[in-house]
Amino acid sequence: MLRDMGEVLLCAGAIGSPQLLLLSGIGPRPYLSSWGIPVVHHQPYVGQFLYDNPRNGISIVPSMPLEHSLIQVVGITNSGAQQLD
Repeated sequence: MLRDMGEVLLCAGAIGSPQLLLLSGIGPRPYLSSWGIPVVHHQPYVGQFLYDNPRNGISIVPSMPLEHSLIQVVGITNSGAQQLD
């Protein structure tokens, strides 16, 4: 979701949000460089201290209507991403 001042709200869950940041070049410089990802912003703690709590939720009421989308759960493993049913 983009806001007037250029702010971006990123939310893809406890696992997906750090992954998106890392793939976008935001994270620990040595880690990103080892994967050949150009570093946009060195942020050493992205992806660290990662805990998933699927039973906790936060409700955010947006100030404008948003398009509805289906919720998907994806597991990220050593063999790639897999959709969970």
